[in-house]
Amino acid sequence: VFADEIKIIQINGKPYVSTQELAKRMEIEHKAVVNSINKHADYFQEHGVSPVFKIRAKSKTGQEKEALLSEDQAYLLLTLSRNTDQAVKLKSDLIKVFSILRQKHELFVEKHAKLEYQQNREIGKLHRRNLMDELKPFAEYAKSQGSKGFAFIYINITKLINSVCGVKSIDEADEQQ
Repeated sequence: VFADEIKIIQINGKPYVSTQELAKRMEIEHKAVVNSINKHADYFQEHGVSPVFKIRAKSKTGQEKEALLSEDQAYLLLTLSRNTDQAVKLKSDLIKVFSILRQKHELFVEKHAKLEYQQNREIGKLHRRNLMDELKPFAEYAKSQGSKGFAFIYINITKLINSVCGVKSIDEADEQQ
């Protein structure tokens, strides 16, 4: 999800933002972000698990630390920063992005709670299993003929069916799709 290109990372359905991303958007050195988090570690822990800095490869200069912050932790970090023009814009953009994510999540939960959706989902699973059973001999034949792409038959047929049915994303599909 992006608001002015802010990259939000979803892990197990929860949104996070990279400390690298925040430092870049505030136009400050990442080291300053790391120092602020370390200095106020107890406060960050109050808003979820303490940010864990992981080493990631950095071009030419070796390695660099990076942590993922929850929504609350990102707001805390921004609260601790100076109100430069970049920081204020970032605060506003993060509020928009996280708000959009919450709205999408609420719609997703609401849609999936409907009995009709759940019934159609079970029927869809049965149809999917039957389709895969029908495709299995074709995939085995392709493999026996030396095809290196035989394993992609299932995904390619699924993409074709979804395209024909107008499904762009499983999360956006309605009850009938």
